[in-house]
Amino acid sequence: MKPFVRLEEPAFLAEHAQRWNRQWTQKKTRNNSAVFLWYKHHNQQVNHLLLPILKGQTQEHCSYCDAFPLRLGDQTIDHFCPKGNPSFYHLAYQWSNLYFACA
Repeated sequence: MKPFVRLEEPAFLAEHAQRWNRQWTQKKTRNNSAVFLWYKHHNQQVNHLLLPILKGQTQEHCSYCDAFPLRLGDQTIDHFCPKGNPSFYHLAYQWSNLYFACA
């Protein structure tokens, strides 16, 4: 994994992550087939708000393999602890669990 200094958690995420994590946990617990869709903040998907911040903290390198530059279609936000694993549902919006990565 490429070493980097994690930036401070964005204010909108700090404000809403606990609620969004709880909602995802409840949704996934009720229906194991539930599909993860990023919640919206001010009519923008949270991943669209987070991607430039996560890219910036790694100077646009993949957090895992250090690939650079990443093609637009290869850019994603990875959940280090998988959001689909029951042990980690509560980390889906946890700032420390989100990484800029290549596909």
